[in-house]
Amino acid sequence: MQTIEPNKLLTHLFVRVDRMVVTGLHIKEELPCDWLSELLDEPKNEFAWRASKPAIIELELHPEAETVRLTGFGSFWLNSFCVRCMKDVPFALSLHFNLHLLAQEKEIQEDLIEMELFDADEYLGLSEESDKELNEAYYQNGVIDISALIKEQLFLELPSYAVCNHPQALNQVALCELAVVKTVAADAHFKKNPFAKLADLLVQLPENEKM
Repeated sequence: MQTIEPNKLLTHLFVRVDRMVVTGLHIKEELPCDWLSELLDEPKNEFAWRASKPAIIELELHPEAETVRLTGFGSFWLNSFCVRCMKDVPFALSLHFNLHLLAQEKEIQEDLIEMELFDADEYLGLSEESDKELNEAYYQNGVIDISALIKEQLFLELPSYAVCNHPQALNQVALCELAVVKTVAADAHFKKNPFAKLADLLVQLPENEKM
């Protein structure tokens, strides 16, 4: 198996399939904060994810009959703003990669074929006892973009928006401070005067409609 040495430009995260050795490829890398933050950046999203410390990945690629098998793991430490209280929330996430990579051209050709009934397990070469989940991803023009696969897998695992009490959040709190203040204030107001809403509506009515 060929081992790729780490480099600052991370150019080895673009893998040419036709140059991959038969025994496979091993990649171990530390991904810098600024690189990962830029990868995950969404310009129109103020709650975009940012890296708080370098991520660590260790991956292996093995060429198979018509696919490339990608396995390995990654450890990521990310931050985003809580949508409730706008405080910075740190997250820790571990990814486990188990992907079958297909050439994009094949996917396009299959989309043009008329749908037919078939045994999916037999077609994929899986037995009924198989407990291995087959996850597929795609590469284009003979090049596997590992950075794109990392981004895709992270967004599949991360919540759409961060909240302080999310299970993956570090230093979890039961409820954000702002949410607690609003809830307590509202409950106190309506417990003190259960007709508060009705009183507010009456104030808004014209004088000739009030009783």
